[in-house]
Amino acid sequence: MKKTLSLLLFMIFVNFINFVDFSYAQNLQSKNQTQTKINVVYLSGDVKIDNSIAKLHQQVFINQKIQTGSDGHIYLKSSDNGFLVLRPNSTAFIRAYAVDVKNPQNNRIKIELENGVARHISGEAVKTNKQNFRFNTPVAAIGVRGTDFVVFTDNNASRIAVNSGGIAISPFNQTCLAEAFGACQGDSVRELFAKADKQNTESAISQILEVSVNEKFPKLLENISDTRLHINEEENQNIENSIIQSQGNENQENLTSVKNVESIESIENAEKNNQNLVENSQNSQNSQNTEQTNQTPMITKI
Repeated sequence: MKKTLSLLLFMIFVNFINFVDFSYAQNLQSKNQTQTKINVVYLSGDVKIDNSIAKLHQQVFINQKIQTGSDGHIYLKSSDNGFLVLRPNSTAFIRAYAVDVKNPQNNRIKIELENGVARHISGEAVKTNKQNFRFNTPVAAIGVRGTDFVVFTDNNASRIAVNSGGIAISPFNQTCLAEAFGACQGDSVRELFAKADKQNTESAISQILEVSVNEKFPKLLENISDTRLHINEEENQNIENSIIQSQGNENQENLTSVKNVESIESIENAEKNNQNLVENSQNSQNSQNTEQTNQTPMITKI
């Protein structure tokens, strides 16, 4: 009886903590917290954002529906150098991406994969505060340890493989809520870390964690090869090219900003010079008038 009561009290406490954390995330109004810019840096095939054809370099906003067709690929890059890659026949949402540079404990990042295959590479905001990152599927919650991972999901099961770092995954339950942030806690959580000597490439047979609906614990699948979770060289190259290109764009924007500042300063200097010329001209005219007054001949009365 005491054991059952203790377990019940523990579950109530965990739910309360999750509720407080979610409420805090929803109502946090830190003046330093900003919604990080997320842009499309690579596109191929059929890709839609909120049912409109996606465009290269367009900005993606919170809660927009990102969807790929049978031949669609889209790479999203956040301004803190995080990546979300969607492969064909996938649907995802970015539910939160708020970053507080001065107070990383206020960061809130949440991604939801409704179906299909996605790869996530952690940005600086996740690396500085892993506790406030969450990746949800219909059946599981994923937290990270500073990570590059690939997820497949449908409504019945989710599979995950790790390329670098590690993850913690749990099915949803009374102590692991979809609304919360960070990795779940409790007996239902399983961790998976990348092997130091092997990447999850096309030729590799990797470890995979699987969470199935109505199952209480993730299951470790060993010595199998799920091609949906493989990372190929083309994808890696596209990500590297996107990073290089975005850095070039940022440098160009900075150069443009500098040129704009220089132009503004030139205009301001020209206006000051014109003002000085006007003032000098007026001073010169006043001096001439004064001299003429002083040179006016005096008339002597006889």
